[in-house]
Amino acid sequence: MHIAVCDDNVADRKQMERLLTREGDKRRGLVSGLYVDSYGSSASLLYTPMDYDVYFLDFNSENTTGIDIAKTLIENGKRSIFVLCCGKINYREMDCPEGVKFLDKPIDAIKLSEMIDTVEECLASKEPTIEVREDNGRSFRIHESEFIYATSKGRFMDLTMTGNRSAHVLCSVDNFQSQLQNYPNLLPVNRKTFINAAHIVKLSALSVTMPGNVSFALTPLYSKYCKYIYNELNKQES
Repeated sequence: MHIAVCDDNVADRKQMERLLTREGDKRRGLVSGLYVDSYGSSASLLYTPMDYDVYFLDFNSENTTGIDIAKTLIENGKRSIFVLCCGKINYREMDCPEGVKFLDKPIDAIKLSEMIDTVEECLASKEPTIEVREDNGRSFRIHESEFIYATSKGRFMDLTMTGNRSAHVLCSVDNFQSQLQNYPNLLPVNRKTFINAAHIVKLSALSVTMPGNVSFALTPLYSKYCKYIYNELNKQES
């Protein structure tokens, strides 16, 4: 489990680091491990391209709060678990993003251990996500259903997603395809194009049409499997 401790109070941040280190020692051999990075400012946290499983957040001395940081990370595509640590600010009484969790300060070791258990359960039940790393260094994760299609542009992939979103992904065709191997609905239709079969608007012998009336050539090498997945999806809907 990769953890970000994000607190502008040095003493509180160091205490959380110590408690998580002890918790990781207790769990050694039982889970994959607790890997902790620490941030004392919102700027340093938002600048890092690292993707964490869980963020422990509390900021209150920079005209910004833990809620502001959580909202920004969510807007930037982070699909992580957010735990707001209530000290000077009682986040429970504020307008928080859906699904956030709360932990009271001073942090209690037992309560923290219970929260790690909760995070483990959430991670085990979460829908798998695909990491997208843009050419500007920004990274975020999307669910399979958000992927519509992607086309190769040399060393990059142009990704089109739901919600009129797009990304310029720093990735070769081969590397991109390797990331999609565990997602049967995400498949190639030619050497340079990948589509989500669940978003197919029209499928013919030589082409596939996606939302926005965007069409791609369907080559014989990929035609049979594409039609199979498309028909299987239609069976599930009927």
